[in-house]
Amino acid sequence: MHPKESETQRLEAFCKQLVEAIDEFEHELRRCKDAMERAGGRSAEHERRMRKLRENRDMNIKELEKARQRIRELGK
Repeated sequence: MHPKESETQRLEAFCKQLVEAIDEFEHELRRCKDAMERAGGRSAEHERRMRKLRENRDMNIKELEKARQRIRELGK
């Protein structure tokens, strides 16, 4: 297998993992939002958790963008 193909396959698998993680963060954010609404709209615990989930989701989105960009570069 050509080294570019190997790296591309590795990156594609990584992208799949990132997309799954992003989806999971989004799901957990929805659960926290629902829990906050049940708690009356304010909850320091849920707000902290949501902030952390957003940070993690955003880091994964940036990594996904980098990996996709690298895949595009390898395809040239």
